[in-house]
Amino acid sequence: MNIATVITTINPPNAPGVLKLLEYIRENRQTIIVIGDLKTPSWSSDANVQFKSLEDQEKDFPILSKLLPLNHYSRKNIGYVYALKGNYDYLFDTDDDNYPSPKGLLLNSILKKYRKIDDGEGWINIYRYFGQNNLWPRGIPLEFVNSSRGKAKAYDAGIEKSESSNWSCFQSLVDGDPDLDAIGRMLFPGEHVFSNEYPILLKKNQICPTNSQATIWKMNLLPFLYLPITASFRMTDIWRGIIAQEYMSRCGLTTAFGKLGISQIRNEHDLIQDFIQEIDGHIKTKLVQQVSRTVWQSSNASNNNDTFTSLIRIYEILVEEGVLGSNEIPCLSAYLECFS
Repeated sequence: MNIATVITTINPPNAPGVLKLLEYIRENRQTIIVIGDLKTPSWSSDANVQFKSLEDQEKDFPILSKLLPLNHYSRKNIGYVYALKGNYDYLFDTDDDNYPSPKGLLLNSILKKYRKIDDGEGWINIYRYFGQNNLWPRGIPLEFVNSSRGKAKAYDAGIEKSESSNWSCFQSLVDGDPDLDAIGRMLFPGEHVFSNEYPILLKKNQICPTNSQATIWKMNLLPFLYLPITASFRMTDIWRGIIAQEYMSRCGLTTAFGKLGISQIRNEHDLIQDFIQEIDGHIKTKLVQQVSRTVWQSSNASNNNDTFTSLIRIYEILVEEGVLGSNEIPCLSAYLECFS
């Protein structure tokens, strides 16, 4: 299985988390695309590592590179475009402090059995279905943290092939230091381990935030992975995931949540600064979801031109509503040009 891993980093290749990630990449003969920034120390490329310096980025994608801010997580967008140029089946979107177990990402076997939440629509606190009733994923509106939509029922993928084969995003849960928001980390410090349950496939009109901590995307969704440059570091991946999920729901594609054996050696964080960057999410995430659903429902999802126009329209409305800044539109347009 051909997987491209994409990270951006200010760490050297011998940093603890990076070192373990590189060991996994080499042992499994995969490729990692490392996007450099001003603060990135010296790296070198080899058979498994494609290091792209700022000079490389400016040479290969001059317009997009100029529009992406420096020292910003959204430079990872260029990594997605580089991945497009390779013959990959999946993109593993992760950070430089996460790494898979030596067994690897066994995508061919993870959905032999899966679960669905048959009751209700709306926001789902997926952590409650993996043994963690007090935790919630970063990005879920706080008023839905304690919501339960129903019991999860198990299914056999050999029988329900149409359901299991349509997943396009697999969000891995991470033991030890899962992707909580700052409030959750301060209220419930320490390590957390999720129960080993079958993955859950969300149904249409069920939504739970995805992130970029440890997420696998099928390559046809690369155009929708654009990380907005005027969102905060703590919300850029959350909002793009919500926009992508609403598109997937429109097309009958599914988001899966489960355990893929991902661990983390977390980089240092200031939880108060994280909280400040997450305030916009607590206030505006529901609007991002509502705008996305409304626009996608009126779009022609089978037509690329109409799809890209609709994606730009979502961002235009979010700019009009003050969720994002006006320089978002030329940057998104330059990103989508790479897929034309």
